[in-house]
Amino acid sequence: TWLTGEEVDEGRIWECNPLKADSGQPRPALGAFTHEAAAVDQDGKALYLTEDKPDGRLYRFVPDDYPDLSKGELSVAIVADDKVTWEPVADPLATTRPTRLQGKGTVFNGGEGIWCEDGVAFFTTKGDNRVWALDLGDSTLEVIYDAAAIPDAPLTGVDNVTRSASGDLYVCEDGGNMELVIISREREVGPFCRLVGQDGSELAGVAFSPDGRRLYVSSQRGGSGSGLTYEIAGPFREAEKRPTATTTVPATTTTLAALDRSKGDNAESGDSGSDDDSSTTLVAGGIAAVAVAAAAGAALTVRRRRAGNGADAGDGDEERGAGTAGNGH
Repeated sequence: TWLTGEEVDEGRIWECNPLKADSGQPRPALGAFTHEAAAVDQDGKALYLTEDKPDGRLYRFVPDDYPDLSKGELSVAIVADDKVTWEPVADPLATTRPTRLQGKGTVFNGGEGIWCEDGVAFFTTKGDNRVWALDLGDSTLEVIYDAAAIPDAPLTGVDNVTRSASGDLYVCEDGGNMELVIISREREVGPFCRLVGQDGSELAGVAFSPDGRRLYVSSQRGGSGSGLTYEIAGPFREAEKRPTATTTVPATTTTLAALDRSKGDNAESGDSGSDDDSSTTLVAGGIAAVAVAAAAGAALTVRRRRAGNGADAGDGDEERGAGTAGNGH
């Protein structure tokens, strides 16, 4: 099942089979508001939803008969002293008042991406450039990244988010400097990669393959404007049983040169052998090796896929960054 939200006033969530055309079904029980993202907590049999408004809210939906989403209870989060309680929304369809104005829900400034895993819902708010962690077991809420608290913050324009098997978060930038940024399990923060020459676009849809060996991220308006999807091969850092002490550090960046296969040598950064140079220049550095390199000297491999096309864009559209990506964490 695939869920997609309408990012408009009184928008709805639609459920569909991504492999079957015209299979979409509206799920009005999940609320009528400016939907940004939805994530499923499979263990808790509930969904968590963000609202893209400056005075938006955080919602929870508990189906009557999971995983059937046609009926259930929609609630809004109320935060007090870092503890979260949930108040039912009396009118999820917003026939009388907008959902966010019903009850005493806590305001979240521009809800964006959300991801549920291992009993935690991670979500972002673009209005204040924060990343949050909601413990679904004890209902505690924590800010794990706040750009305003960090000089020369390495992550701004927070948007979509996902989590690797190792516990590292990957956060897309909508704006900023078009980077995909890591917040490691030790709470270190640094850029993983950067798209150069696509300032009018935004990074979106970051997700790992089921086996955790490949990472996918899209440039919403990359290429000719129709969008590009990138496939990034690991190896990625593996899970650790005992996380170490945490710290937050700024990161520097280093440009990785593209490999020109026709010359058998390193070409200038951005030269991919493709007509679409804007989509191929990548920058990596800081703690990028946390996710990219299993050992020093590992290379970053990227394949481009045009949006809406499952086939590779061609041999000329693959590039490999030469050299060490970071410090070999």
